[in-house]
Amino acid sequence: MVVFGKRFPLSENWGKCVGVLFGYPIGGGWGCLSGLLVGHLFDKVVAIRFGRRRAAFKHRNISQEYFSTSFILMGYLASEQALSRHNSQAIVTVALEYMGLSLERNMASASELYSTGTRDGLRWKEV
Repeated sequence: MVVFGKRFPLSENWGKCVGVLFGYPIGGGWGCLSGLLVGHLFDKVVAIRFGRRRAAFKHRNISQEYFSTSFILMGYLASEQALSRHNSQAIVTVALEYMGLSLERNMASASELYSTGTRDGLRWKEV
């Protein structure tokens, strides 16, 4: 990332710089100001578009954490309530269907997380 200063990272302000460079020769001071305004709007649109991509990545990480925690917690609660182990596949299948997730892609990892929750001595701070 090219940095012009700590408060003015050049990679986030290309639109303003280009707007000023093109606006000044065309209209002097007023052209410089209008180029700065148009460049600011351009930078804002670019930030929103790339910001949504970053938000989608964060959303993916949050979804993965929710998935992991849900199945570990289900396994833990099942072991605390002394539910039989042959029901574990049915519980995992019902949970995956309820979440609207693919059974083929998620069954192995969900079952593994569920069995992690059934282990004795599980510490929640480690999870």
